[in-house]
Amino acid sequence: MRIWSYPRFDSVLAASVLYSVSASLGTRPVFKTSITPPSKIEIPTILLGYQQVDYGTSQVEAPLFAVARRISSSPPPDAVFLDGDGSVPGMVSLLLLSMGGIFTRRELLALLLSAMYKGDNIDPRGRFYGVDAVAVDRMLPTDRLDLDSITTLKAYLPHELTICESISITVNPYYPTFTGNKEECERFLQASGLGKISDKTLETISKQDLESLAVSLLSRIKEYSSLTELDASYYLGSILVSRNTTGHIKDYRLASDALLYASETFKSPAPLLASSLDYENEYRIIEHMLVSYSREFPRQLSEAMPKRIKKITWARTYLVTLARPTSLTLLWKALSFLKKIDRESILVLESDGEYIASSYQIEYALGEGSLKRLKDAKVLEGDGVLVKISAER
Repeated sequence: MRIWSYPRFDSVLAASVLYSVSASLGTRPVFKTSITPPSKIEIPTILLGYQQVDYGTSQVEAPLFAVARRISSSPPPDAVFLDGDGSVPGMVSLLLLSMGGIFTRRELLALLLSAMYKGDNIDPRGRFYGVDAVAVDRMLPTDRLDLDSITTLKAYLPHELTICESISITVNPYYPTFTGNKEECERFLQASGLGKISDKTLETISKQDLESLAVSLLSRIKEYSSLTELDASYYLGSILVSRNTTGHIKDYRLASDALLYASETFKSPAPLLASSLDYENEYRIIEHMLVSYSREFPRQLSEAMPKRIKKITWARTYLVTLARPTSLTLLWKALSFLKKIDRESILVLESDGEYIASSYQIEYALGEGSLKRLKDAKVLEGDGVLVKISAER
């Protein structure tokens, strides 16, 4: 069994889940990320995230199954194409839920739901729509995940940690001077007349206290940044959490950031595969990595100093110099929110005179299918999590 994924984060995580499913059935799956699909189908193949799957009858010698938001061609014989108004993990979730049994193991659904948080079928307030909304509705009645929706500040584990514990470990969105600094957050609550809620969770505070906290936070953001107009949806919204005391993923927004961070830091989909194959042990390590990163994130954000690379004219591209590995996607998201770079721009690192970018970040910044367009234009090289980019040729 061959499982290929277009190198977009939500597709790669969904492919990792299918790799685990395939391995549990006794097959010998082969996993690969590639901007272009294989030229010929000679063994049973699953393709995820490819919009262009153009095979003639002579090119398909074995069963082929393809999933993407849009597929531009019709399936040849021995092929099944699945597309629609949904993310790749949303459609894969519905497929597995329809099959039942071992295909709906808790860890598989948990990882797919985490991937859906990085798909395109979720609005700024955290509400899923299209196929993804149907998939979540199908997951809600199951006792495997024990899902619940909380509307509050977008901070990690709002149902388990105190307000400042929650805010201080949240990498994205960025809370000025609070990320990695619980004590500063507690002083802020006291100074804002909100000391009475400092030992409560975000879930348990009253609506009035939540509104007061949000207003105070928005004022502080304006104080510590050049932002004058802020959309409250960036900080307030719905978060899916798990009440299951035996599950490891308790907050799916946190899990999506943690898995993305691990994959970009290791420059590989290996952490995603590890979490799918050994969820009980590997996911805890990955979540701990993100929590540790939160303590250095503010310093890294202040030291990034993005510098425009003017010789690259096909997209606004910024060079950042960092002492330690990072998630270029999470850094880009924070820098663009703070208006230090354009949202439709690329962050790069420099290595041996070459510009290195994140496949995931390029897709989020320039839109679905942008990696394929850039490769066709011969300004991008590579197929992995990190790629090389250059000026026009």
